[in-house]
Amino acid sequence: MRLTDGFRKVDQYHSQIQKQVKSKLPRRESERHSHPLARHVNILSAVETRLSLLSMTFTKYIDSDLCCFIPGKVLDELFWILRTLQCIDKKPPRAHEFLQELRDISSMAMEHFDECIVPILKQQLPGPSTSFVDEALESISTSSSPGQIRWVHSPRPQDAVFPPFQPLNTMIKTLKKGLRQSKTKISEQRKLIMEQDKKLAELTSRLDRQDTKIADMTQKMLLCDKKFTDIFSAIPKLKSWTETTRSGIDFGIDTSATAVAIPLSVSKKPVRTSKRKVSNDTKDDEPSSSYVKLRKRAKK
Repeated sequence: MRLTDGFRKVDQYHSQIQKQVKSKLPRRESERHSHPLARHVNILSAVETRLSLLSMTFTKYIDSDLCCFIPGKVLDELFWILRTLQCIDKKPPRAHEFLQELRDISSMAMEHFDECIVPILKQQLPGPSTSFVDEALESISTSSSPGQIRWVHSPRPQDAVFPPFQPLNTMIKTLKKGLRQSKTKISEQRKLIMEQDKKLAELTSRLDRQDTKIADMTQKMLLCDKKFTDIFSAIPKLKSWTETTRSGIDFGIDTSATAVAIPLSVSKKPVRTSKRKVSNDTKDDEPSSSYVKLRKRAKK
């Protein structure tokens, strides 16, 4: 219905602009040809013929409520042409160039309507069908004698005319079937979307837990690294302390907290050194050279 209203509005808009342009033209025919609005008049007359052709094609079926004005692109082109013609100050191009697109699409629309849609709509028109009329004419023309007319028994109206809404009912049934199928598909897709949302929620919760675990592990690793650095920094100090203690024991130095080397009291009797047993068969070793030097210093 909107397309039909648009077609009627185009017709009204065209008549309005035509009146506006004609009111500004001079009365003499010779002066009209040289007037700046002469092209406007030519284009408007061509649009008027095109509108009359379209109305002849579609109005019969529109008035019987079988269809609406189908070619919407033709309406868009007509509105564009009329809007450009409404600007009187601008001079439009020539009519055959300016209306080329309108002629092409309107002729294509009318041909398609006559070839594809009119045969379907004729079945729904009230009155006898075209096939019945053709059969009657053939019976009259093929009578035995020229003076005689063979009368054909006219069928009942319900037999001659197809049921008015049968193709529409079949179309509605197919549309309803397609609608049911699309609804089932939509419900299945919604179920799949719900399942995917649940899985995504579970995965996000798992990721959050793993992130917290990773953060805890990183903190523990940092603490362990700190402890290891402390241990590695204490190792050289420990080595130096063990070396000093070993050297103090070898020289008989007291390695206490005072860290002062105190010489041993030298007795008159020779000091017996501790014998080291390398094995059961070996003899006792002699006193070390460092011990002998220390003993000489004590005598002096």
